[in-house]
Amino acid sequence: MQRAGWQCEWMRADTGQRCPEAASDCDHVVPGDDHSPSNLRALCSYHHGVKSGRDGGMAAAAGRKPGGRYSRLRKPPEHPGYVA
Repeated sequence: MQRAGWQCEWMRADTGQRCPEAASDCDHVVPGDDHSPSNLRALCSYHHGVKSGRDGGMAAAAGRKPGGRYSRLRKPPEHPGYVA
């Protein structure tokens, strides 16, 4: 946090500039157990949430099988209580 000057290190896609908000969270650039300073950056709570949500979504998608239980490619099973 001190290395970043207590400012969010997220680079904005719309302006190419660094986010002006105050940093409140420490983020792993590459998810995992590497806590080395080169893999850590300071982010504001908003951008940390954006990054964490994206990482979680990618991890969940990687665990799904094509045509699996919740795939849009496969018709969902009928509810067992459905009466025709």
